[in-house]
Amino acid sequence: MAPVAATTERANDRANVGARSDRSAELVAAAIAVVAGGSLDALDAASVAREAGVSKALVYYYFPTHLDLQAAVLRSAAEDLLEAIAHAVTAAAPAGTPITAGLDAAVAYIERHPAAYVALARTAGYHPKLSEVFEFARDGVVDLMATAFGIDEPTQRQRIALRSWIALAEEAVLHWIVADRPIERSEIVDYCRAVAEFVATTPLAR
Repeated sequence: MAPVAATTERANDRANVGARSDRSAELVAAAIAVVAGGSLDALDAASVAREAGVSKALVYYYFPTHLDLQAAVLRSAAEDLLEAIAHAVTAAAPAGTPITAGLDAAVAYIERHPAAYVALARTAGYHPKLSEVFEFARDGVVDLMATAFGIDEPTQRQRIALRSWIALAEEAVLHWIVADRPIERSEIVDYCRAVAEFVATTPLAR
């Protein structure tokens, strides 16, 4: 193959990969919109196709199974949540308030996307593929909040403490969402921080 032809073919391959990635992202965005209007149970190829204005065949091309579609939505929600927390923790570090900032960012994200987060938290046990996404999210939150606490490399003991705290905080926030936010968001954030401060005093967290 001539050098020019080979270079052109590689450029076309990169363009095709980029186009596929863009189309996949568009379909995931449409799927998230479907979930936001109902629940993860309402998600199927037909509803995504209607939302995106494409054929069901195209949805199946990118996401061959219902499980693939669910996992893509949950992965996107997890990545967005982690990005929000990371930005807040980094921005608040100079002021010495990264824990509160990280918690507030997390709760604010969940408040904006309740259906996606409820799905992320509640469907982990349905299939190993969904459990993998849940663990990705949970480990990511542990690492970010460890950073907020000033812990560079949490030990296994500290990870146990952090995961137990995050599970409690998550349950409190989920109940707050399901109960239609009966108290102010700031109260939930303050409660979760108070629990975190208590957990930090236990032997396991040291």
